[in-house]
Amino acid sequence: MEMAEMLRYLERICKTKQQEAKHVLAVRGFLDLFHFRAASLFTYSAMNETGEGIIRACERGIYSIREIREDVRTIPPMHAAIHSKRADIIDSASLARHFPAKYVQGLSYLLVVPICSGPLTIGCATVTRYAGPGTIGTKMLQALTIYGQMIGETFIEREQRPRQVLSNREREVLQRMAWGEFIKEMADHMGISEYTVRDYIKSALRKMNAQNRTEAVAIALRTGIIK
Repeated sequence: MEMAEMLRYLERICKTKQQEAKHVLAVRGFLDLFHFRAASLFTYSAMNETGEGIIRACERGIYSIREIREDVRTIPPMHAAIHSKRADIIDSASLARHFPAKYVQGLSYLLVVPICSGPLTIGCATVTRYAGPGTIGTKMLQALTIYGQMIGETFIEREQRPRQVLSNREREVLQRMAWGEFIKEMADHMGISEYTVRDYIKSALRKMNAQNRTEAVAIALRTGIIK
């Protein structure tokens, strides 16, 4: 999974105005970007540790799963992934032991992907039936974690955290990160040192109250700071 491809897809979600349409694109991303054949999207409330279904996408189409409502504490592997804020794969033994049978019947594994906005987990996705090249490994889990962070930022209608005005250079490094450029490439294109690039990135993140580069780019795309 190329970061640039993921960012282009994220931009499509950001430009979509209706929340339901955002959800459709987000859940379709697990199929279109990551080559899974089935994915479900859920909200998550940290207050009562409850997950509620939104939509499911599979080869048959997209349909509502709003009838689903579960206390995540009763499903330890999902609870652990949500609290770690990292995608994780749940094997068949854990599925049989911890998940309600009606949700995992016939599955040999399930991936849980937290959906985050800054430090908050606001939802999760479950994905399965991988049909892409290679196997599901560390890089795939890392990419899914980043995707969950990115789409989580697009689900927040209006960013409430105060931010200072960014300088032209700070906006430029954010734009170049969105294009998928690395630190060295940015330094070469901007005619500055790699240390200075890192300083601009740090100051942009600080002004935006962003936890990391992924969150900063997602916020910048959604709010129109970059395109």
